[in-house]
Amino acid sequence: MEKETGEIPGSLLALVGGIAIAAMSLWYGQNNHLMPEQASEQAPMVDDFLT
Repeated sequence: MEKETGEIPGSLLALVGGIAIAAMSLWYGQNNHLMPEQASEQAPMVDDFLT
């Protein structure tokens, strides 16, 4: 059996796609102000639990 050259395995494409989607999700969650405004001094500590 001869292997075809120049093709990227599907599992590698799935891995790279999953990493890219995870990175975009993390960026979106951190940079789009999904959390409400801070109403107390303890708010930053609580926000860290949710991110």
